[in-house]
Amino acid sequence: MKVLMETRFAGLTPAARGKVRDIYDLGDKLLIVATDRLSAFDVILPTPIPDKGRVLTQLSLFWFNLLKDVIPNHVLSATDFPPPFNQFMDELAGRSMIVRRTQPLPVECVVRGWLERLSRHRENLRHPAPFRIARIRPLAGTHLYPCHESHLRPRRKHLL
Repeated sequence: MKVLMETRFAGLTPAARGKVRDIYDLGDKLLIVATDRLSAFDVILPTPIPDKGRVLTQLSLFWFNLLKDVIPNHVLSATDFPPPFNQFMDELAGRSMIVRRTQPLPVECVVRGWLERLSRHRENLRHPAPFRIARIRPLAGTHLYPCHESHLRPRRKHLL
């Protein structure tokens, strides 16, 4: 199983590299490639997870497809890639999307239903939680936490 830490296509340079995705500028479209990079707390860790990018892309495509009649989305294709990217199908297959260039809605959040070792980090939480909680345990209900990737915004600004 081949791991993809970052895309390296001869003669092509991504317009941006995020924590997990590499983005190529195609004019009015973008090619988004989900790599196997692992990040936590805004740090890219040295050990990738094999096929993580494929799993992330397939999950995204599932939801985009399911909700396409509810709200339009930016996905154009996840199987057809224009030249010269079509010569890199082995790397792109299952982990890439051609999307419309859009104006993103700057809202990001994390939804949690499970927490691990909450009692050690209770003082860092904005929302009250039980002091003693098992090592891994479901929360009473789902919790929505706002978050941001502001450190990535300046590099992506030209793609908006």
